[in-house]
Amino acid sequence: MSRPCLPQASGVSCRKPVSPAHGRFPTARKRIGRAFINRSGRMSSGIRTLPMSIFGERIIFFTSVLDGYSRFIVHWDLRASMTTDDVELVIQRALESLPKGVSKPRLISDNGPQYISTEFRSYLRDQEVVHSRIRVGHPQSNGKIERFHKSLKSECIRVSPLGDLDEAWEIIKSYVQAYNHERLHASLNDLTPSDYLKGLEHVTKRLEDRKAALETARKIRREKRRDIREQNRSSA
Repeated sequence: MSRPCLPQASGVSCRKPVSPAHGRFPTARKRIGRAFINRSGRMSSGIRTLPMSIFGERIIFFTSVLDGYSRFIVHWDLRASMTTDDVELVIQRALESLPKGVSKPRLISDNGPQYISTEFRSYLRDQEVVHSRIRVGHPQSNGKIERFHKSLKSECIRVSPLGDLDEAWEIIKSYVQAYNHERLHASLNDLTPSDYLKGLEHVTKRLEDRKAALETARKIRREKRRDIREQNRSSA
C-alpha cells in the first residue's frame, strides 16, 4: 500500500515503511467538549520542527490540523520545508476530509510567516475560510494544538527512536491513531476524540451505556457484600 512521503525534490525516497511500534504511548486522561468542525466551527493549525539529530543534517517539519471541538487530528504531515505552499497543501487536505455539506470552519493559527503571507490570505479567501491569528507571544490562545504537540514531543518523539524518515512516519502515525481513537480525555468526558467526532448522538449513547455499566457493576458489588454478610451471620 502506498503512503504519503516527503516531496521527492527533498531527496527523500519512499522506502518500504518499517512496522509501527505498539504499546509505547501512555494513555493520559484529561475532562468535556461537544462534536466536530460542523459544531465547533474551529480548526487549529500548527507547525513543529523535529530535532535535526533524528535525520542527520536535515530539518523535518511536523504540521497538523486539529478540530477545536473534538480535539481530533484531522490531518498531519511531515514536510522537508514549511513554505506557504506546504501549509496550503496541509490545510487543503484537512478541508477535503470534512463531511459533505459541512460549513467551512474558522482556522486558528499563530503568526508564522506562512500564515500571514499574502498568498495564504488569498488561498483562504478562495476557500471561503475565515482566519483568526492568535495574539503574538500568547500560544495559550491556540492551547489545544499546542498541548497536542507537547504530548507528541514528550510521549513519542523523545521516547521512540526515529532512525529514518520511514520509521518516523510510522511511529508518529501510530501515535496519532492512538491519540484519536484510544486516548481518553477528561475534557471529553473521558471519551476519545473519535467519539466526539461522530457527533452528539453517539456521545450521548456512549455516556448512557457507561452509566448503565457502572450501575450494573455497583449492583453486583452490593449483592456480593450482602451475600458475604449473610454467610458471616449464618456461620456465627
